[in-house]
Amino acid sequence: MNVILDGVALEGANGVERLNTLKARLKAGHRIPARLKVDGYEAGLERLNGLNDSDSTVELETRTLSEVAANAYAEAEDYLPRLEAAVERCSDILVVGKIREAMDTIAGVCRGVSWLFGLLEPLDALVGRSAAAGWSAEAEELKPLLLATEDAIAQQDWILVSDQLRYEWAPRLRGWKESLSRAGAETAQLAAKAGR
Repeated sequence: MNVILDGVALEGANGVERLNTLKARLKAGHRIPARLKVDGYEAGLERLNGLNDSDSTVELETRTLSEVAANAYAEAEDYLPRLEAAVERCSDILVVGKIREAMDTIAGVCRGVSWLFGLLEPLDALVGRSAAAGWSAEAEELKPLLLATEDAIAQQDWILVSDQLRYEWAPRLRGWKESLSRAGAETAQLAAKAGR
């Protein structure tokens, strides 16, 4: 068995020894498996636990914790302007009475916000931010606004919903961009200090 870790073939007398070297390096280092190929085919990372010497070639790419965090922050920063544009578009289409289209857009915005928090909340622990100062706190602060928007929708007060989107949701999303930049910088500093 050939075992290739981040483009470098691992040494060892046999496949089992090379596989054990791979597992030891993953355990000892601050690296996270990112992409696995077995015999030239993409495989899910869960396949790492089932590798054996009958596999002829195993290729694994890894990332450092800071690389994972930096990629997540970059992905979130890229996504936020689209989310903000959807909020503003929804506000505009409510004003002209396209209620069904607006409700579909609001549903998409809620899914987008949920995805964003799912991406960002786990990073709080990585950068050493307490739940009270991190993305979990942002999610908690968003709940009253979400409830107010739900109430306005239930009352079919489309002007109020439009105003909430434009004057409360959109500015909050812009504020998140600043938080993301700060968190990304904190992550880079921590990585530099830790040398990873």
